[in-house]
Amino acid sequence: MKKSLFHFKNHFVYNLNWGVFMKRTVFIVALLVLSIGIPILAESSDSLSTELENPVLQKQELKLPWYKNVNYTLGYNSDSSLLTSDSPSKDTLKGKGIPFWRKLSYEIGYSGGLCWTGEDLARSFEASPIAGPFILPMYFVAHLYYLNSIEVSAIYPLKNGKGIEVGMGYGWARINPSEYVDWRFRIPILFLGYKLSKLSIKGRYMFIYAKDNIQSSIEEQHGRGTGNGLSVLLEYSINKYTGILLSLGNGKYRARRYYKEDYQDRVSEYNVDICFNAIGLSLSYKFNLKGGGK
Repeated sequence: MKKSLFHFKNHFVYNLNWGVFMKRTVFIVALLVLSIGIPILAESSDSLSTELENPVLQKQELKLPWYKNVNYTLGYNSDSSLLTSDSPSKDTLKGKGIPFWRKLSYEIGYSGGLCWTGEDLARSFEASPIAGPFILPMYFVAHLYYLNSIEVSAIYPLKNGKGIEVGMGYGWARINPSEYVDWRFRIPILFLGYKLSKLSIKGRYMFIYAKDNIQSSIEEQHGRGTGNGLSVLLEYSINKYTGILLSLGNGKYRARRYYKEDYQDRVSEYNVDICFNAIGLSLSYKFNLKGGGK
């Protein structure tokens, strides 16, 4: 019994001492907070009253740190930025803050024109006395083919309506020099150009893929060919959508014909020249993406 009373007395004294210690600690912390906070509040109150009483200070703008002037928005927008700012420090004057792609304009167009074939792909015809004065027109017709192309480009604007144009395209044509040969052409195009207000000039590099659509015999496979070419194209805009063009250029492809002879596979290879000298018309449409400059 005495032992239990002794333990109870010790436990009570321990709790009493701990409670006194916590009360003293809380009192000291509160005293420190008041001793620090009261002077600060008094100083801010004095400075505020001084500013209100001073008319010169009233006219001055309150200058905050730079990070308090920035309004941050977290999200996703069209120019692929996750953090944007409404701060005036983001210099948008003179287009400095405009993304590169928004400065671009874009153009899609179709062009078609009569091209000169060159001698390798000219149609064969026989002049007869009956032809008479029509021999010369027949000669020109035999050397013509029609070239189609579709092009897409991006234009970076310069001053005074000028611009640099970069793009790609796809051309196609058909030339049948005789009833036994019918070449079909696929022509991917890469080009770089310079635009003035009405006139544009383009340098074009063309990849030539040719296939003869006629198989003259069972033992002979379709003729095929690959090559490349260069051309310079001048285009004058008649109005917003149409223009006339003049093209000067030349290309060459390596034609291959596979056939069987004496039960063995044979191949016949030869070079073919093709001209890209042409005159024609173009249709185009220029547009800007949302937010872009014209």
